[in-house]
Amino acid sequence: MVGKGCLYRVVAQTTPLCKWGGAVNKHPHKRQHHNKSTYPTMDRTFHQRLSPASVCGILAFALLALYMFWTKSALAGCLLAAVVVLMIERVVHTTYVFRRNDDEEMLYIDNGRFSKTRRIRVNDIVSCRKMSTGFGLSRYVLLQCGHKQLVSVQPDNADAFIEEIRKRQATPE
Repeated sequence: MVGKGCLYRVVAQTTPLCKWGGAVNKHPHKRQHHNKSTYPTMDRTFHQRLSPASVCGILAFALLALYMFWTKSALAGCLLAAVVVLMIERVVHTTYVFRRNDDEEMLYIDNGRFSKTRRIRVNDIVSCRKMSTGFGLSRYVLLQCGHKQLVSVQPDNADAFIEEIRKRQATPE
């Protein structure tokens, strides 16, 4: 297989294997990692869970916007339609990313295009526990950062999210 504009060929039979089972990369344009200590920590991304409460909220505002258009209240209908678009955008584009920056494990909470990304040091997280709302419509993970800061997140897989926090807190800096 030859890359675009590259004169090097990768031959599977003559390529030695590294200790992780993959081929040792002899290509001059690619990074090489020979020992596990220099192997970079991968970013881990979690998406927001689509809860029944958020679906009900989106449907309620969409039906209200439709009713406003039906009764010829175009301005109110347009405003409610814009609210529905913002709600959907926030639900779809919310991500929680674990990333290593400058020898620090960080959690980046991105709530969509129209809000600021929050950064939390993973070692500042004192506790994390799974919670649910009053009627159990929505489940979330409550993070306690420092003394009085509480952050609520709704990852798709809460158990893997908590396990990732514990794993990244245990890694030496």
